[in-house]
Amino acid sequence: MTAMHSFFYKLGNMRSFMSQGTTRHIYRKTVAMSPAAAASVSEASRLYPTQPRVAVGMVVFRPSASSPSQPQVLLIKRGKDPDKGMWSFPGGSLELGETLEQCAAREVLEETGIQILTTSSQGNGEQQRDGGDSSCSSGRLSGKSFWSSDLRRPTAFAAADSIHADVAGAEAGGEADVKRIKWHYCIVEVAALASNVHQEPVPGDDAEAAVWMNAEEVMNLKSLTTGCDQLVLEALRIFNVKELFAEMRRKGPERLVTVIMRSRFWL
Repeated sequence: MTAMHSFFYKLGNMRSFMSQGTTRHIYRKTVAMSPAAAASVSEASRLYPTQPRVAVGMVVFRPSASSPSQPQVLLIKRGKDPDKGMWSFPGGSLELGETLEQCAAREVLEETGIQILTTSSQGNGEQQRDGGDSSCSSGRLSGKSFWSSDLRRPTAFAAADSIHADVAGAEAGGEADVKRIKWHYCIVEVAALASNVHQEPVPGDDAEAAVWMNAEEVMNLKSLTTGCDQLVLEALRIFNVKELFAEMRRKGPERLVTVIMRSRFWL
């Protein structure tokens, strides 16, 4: 999840008011917080939520160097709860005013240093060719604006629940009480392609480690967050990733963007 680099916690400004004929002064000050303290506050604010949070999980592919027609998946080892120490997809909370595409690119970059293929990375005019503005500034939704069957832009393809009940609360009541839900995320699963097939990940933000792993190996990974293996299979099937990479191999890795733009799967 995203940690704020710095911010100020405002206790307010000094003000005075009258109460029962007595003037009382409340002195408030601005306190600067360190990045570590800011991250702690941000993480704590997500505990025991009063409503679900929206998050994005990123299924990012690239062709294997040893077998270019075979896909690899970007995984991180989570450094924080929930699921600390488990392998999972990079991702994080959707910020206010942020599109899924923006969130996807930001979270992958922050947690792995990998850049993904987006409409902005392909130059001006690509959003218009796709049928609309992904930011929905017009207030209208268009199917072609949010779907790319060949992944020339990050595309949502599934949704998953991530609900973690407080253990103590569950033991005391016999069942998980909604008031004791520790984390509750609705995760929008988004598939994407790495914009540089040669780039290796560098763990950052909430990630202890980050790796490219062959899709077949992900299926047998024991310390994998529940459901990630099925999401990989589903993304491979929906977006015909193996066939896309096979075509890329025939035309050369350096022409990835060109292949995607000219693919017959492009809508």
